[in-house]
Amino acid sequence: MDKNTALNKIKKCLRLAKSANEHEAAAALRQAQKLMAEHGVSADDIEMMEVSEQMARATSSRIINWEAALAGRVAAAFGCEVIACRRRTFMRPTLYYSFIGCGAAPEVAQYAFTVLLRQCKAARAAHIKIQPRSCKPATKTARGDVFAYAWVVAVASLIDSFSQSEANTNAIALYKAAHFPNAGKSEVTDRVTGRNIRNADAEAGYEAGKAAQLNRGVSGMEERKALQA
Repeated sequence: MDKNTALNKIKKCLRLAKSANEHEAAAALRQAQKLMAEHGVSADDIEMMEVSEQMARATSSRIINWEAALAGRVAAAFGCEVIACRRRTFMRPTLYYSFIGCGAAPEVAQYAFTVLLRQCKAARAAHIKIQPRSCKPATKTARGDVFAYAWVVAVASLIDSFSQSEANTNAIALYKAAHFPNAGKSEVTDRVTGRNIRNADAEAGYEAGKAAQLNRGVSGMEERKALQA
């Protein structure tokens, strides 16, 4: 039996340990303790059992400010934390945003981020398309980034952050320490400073972002707000 299988069995035993039947609860607790000893499962492992992660691919190999802001806002909305990480695919490192949380939260956060990212990318591309032909490519990129960041700000104003319990916060912190021990502050690529950007870019982005639709109940999380295309 590998450790993951043992963890699942321990989880079942701990559920049974909450039984109203004292004898059944005691037997389940003894079995859980036995499995923990046999498979080297620690108290931290138990605390992390409800924590998982779901990854969503970024649009670029570099961390872009508006995309990172969107990932952070979505993570907060669903009681998750997010880490930018790279995975090697086809001999090339690919950037992902990993949503870490308890229960179904990471899956829902990943879904919401993917849907919103698609919307924001489309709106940004449309804004870039209407720029004058005389604009340099770097200027168009900068104006698109300003537009997209304002779009994210508008969307953020529509979502309330989910208040995480202390137990979940601790469990997520343990998971991050175990799985991302070297995670630090990520460097965000600045494609805006020094470019010919305008207030109109931000204003257009904010107005476009306000058009996002909010509805409740994604993947069974009835009390959480989610954005859907």
